[in-house]
Amino acid sequence: MKKNWILRQTAPDSTNDQVKIRGQRGLSLRRIEQLEDLRRRLQSLNRALQREPGEKVPLGRASRNKELPDPCPGLFLKLDALKEQRVNQTAHLILAQALGVRLKIHTVDEKERRTRDLHGEYEQIPDRKPVDFIVLEDLSRYRTSQDRGPSENSRLMKWCHRAVTEKLKELCEPYGIPILETPPAYTSQFCSKTGTAGFRAREITNRELPIKKKRLEEKEYREYEKLFEILEKEAPGKHLPLLIPEQGGPRFVAYYYEQGKPREISWDADINAAINLGSRAVAAPDNLHILNRLRCVWHGTELVYQDETKRGKAKFAKPPKFSLKIDSAATEEGSHHEESNRMTNVFIDLGHVAQFEKVAIHGETLAAATGKGLWGTIKRQKLAYCLHLNRNRLKNWRKKGLLPPEDNIPL
Repeated sequence: MKKNWILRQTAPDSTNDQVKIRGQRGLSLRRIEQLEDLRRRLQSLNRALQREPGEKVPLGRASRNKELPDPCPGLFLKLDALKEQRVNQTAHLILAQALGVRLKIHTVDEKERRTRDLHGEYEQIPDRKPVDFIVLEDLSRYRTSQDRGPSENSRLMKWCHRAVTEKLKELCEPYGIPILETPPAYTSQFCSKTGTAGFRAREITNRELPIKKKRLEEKEYREYEKLFEILEKEAPGKHLPLLIPEQGGPRFVAYYYEQGKPREISWDADINAAINLGSRAVAAPDNLHILNRLRCVWHGTELVYQDETKRGKAKFAKPPKFSLKIDSAATEEGSHHEESNRMTNVFIDLGHVAQFEKVAIHGETLAAATGKGLWGTIKRQKLAYCLHLNRNRLKNWRKKGLLPPEDNIPL
């Protein structure tokens, strides 16, 4: 039996007309992944067709030594064009927002636009002025990692954030707009309004609660069921949302207390992180309310400030001294500091969140805590805190008339 044929492109493309890509249509990562998957399948089929039916697949490099023609060269060129367009348009959209302009309906006829090579006409956005500078996350260390899933690593390789940054710098240069790159560490874990530490969460309805069952303990799941039963009974069909903690969720929730009672401060997590990033870019080095991370090292049981960066050295006139207060009743299990020369972070705790490993900075009135004390407390308390906020939501909905008023709320 003869071997099968080799797949190759034998006819030109169906059209020679240049297709214009408008907006972001066709430039999504999902579209790029779809075309890449199609190309991989065609290449795999091409290799399979070189074997007779029933023939074993050669292992190792032997299967890749023989070069085969690309079965879809047009698809390869299209993918390159899509990726380049994605970089160009992403940088262009950022610049348009920075200049405070947007596309408008054409006022110049098509013939003149072709002559002058006008791809679009712009108008000033009302009440918007050009920015003085652009702040970007410094993503030089944002690379593939074993901590992320394969799909996230794959998308990371297609994102081309370095190419977007370089293209944006080229576009901003004629306008004299400088670009500042700021480290993004912990920008999504502090509230940009209050400076209090917090966590990510999601708003769910009673329809989505069964999906979260595996992530909740039986007691907490029953609490949410009870709240949703009240909502379904008193506001049928409205599907009012409640907060639930979720790693990487779309909402940021500040762990904030006012007069001893939890007060809900929750909003878009990405906007919160962006504001923190911009604040860091312009904050004075000694502004500990914004630049709230202090890099330290353990010397036995003593914390020593150690930050060799220019901004780190400018935070204090003299190297600060720390006093560590460990609450034995609340200390996280397994917490110890016998290992010397171990790096750790101390955070300014504006919301007095930490329940253990609190740190006092001599000469400063601001409360502080180690990373273990601060994030360990939030990890323990965030679910109970969300339940408090959800009960408050029910009370507020009653005041607003979304739920029937009752003297005693059965929670």
